[in-house]
Amino acid sequence: MNDIIIIIILLIFFFLVFILIPYGIYKLFLFFKKEWLSYISVILYFIFIFFSNNNNGIHHDDGRTKLASVKSNMHTFQTMIDTYSMDVNGNYPKNVTELKKFATTGKTHYWRDFKNPYTRETGKGNAYDDFDKNLREKKTIGWFFKKEVKCSGCVYYSFAMNKKGELNNYFIYGSDKNGEIITDAQTGFPFVLSNN
Repeated sequence: MNDIIIIIILLIFFFLVFILIPYGIYKLFLFFKKEWLSYISVILYFIFIFFSNNNNGIHHDDGRTKLASVKSNMHTFQTMIDTYSMDVNGNYPKNVTELKKFATTGKTHYWRDFKNPYTRETGKGNAYDDFDKNLREKKTIGWFFKKEVKCSGCVYYSFAMNKKGELNNYFIYGSDKNGEIITDAQTGFPFVLSNN
């Protein structure tokens, strides 16, 4: 029932915008005996409608799409790390080179290459890298340092060891278009994927 109402409203809208209003403009200028002006005004009206529809934000990318792509890449990376952990008894790789080597050799190949949404490049240093190697402190926010890294739109991997020396925790970060670690909009803390 709601679909029918929406369709009727859309039909009325298109009838008004594309038939009734241009016809009204045409008749108004005919009333003033300016037939040539009525044609021009209707043409200008349609040109206005065309450009206003193309500039209303539907095709505009304000960075949210690319930021969502970085977060998607982070989840792809997390899946590869979790698969690695299942294959090596719950441990995690020391770096991305070890992960890629293990994920591209052997019986199962689960490495998924992804593109950096800002540069469209792939590979280590362009789309992903080890976190600590590229780290620069910028300023503190609460208990955590806000980090700025070298690459815009990259995914960064870091791990933590327990007291036995096992790599049993990991952290995945992403960077925005300015090369800063993505933060959660609500908390202001870094957006991180982890097994904790």
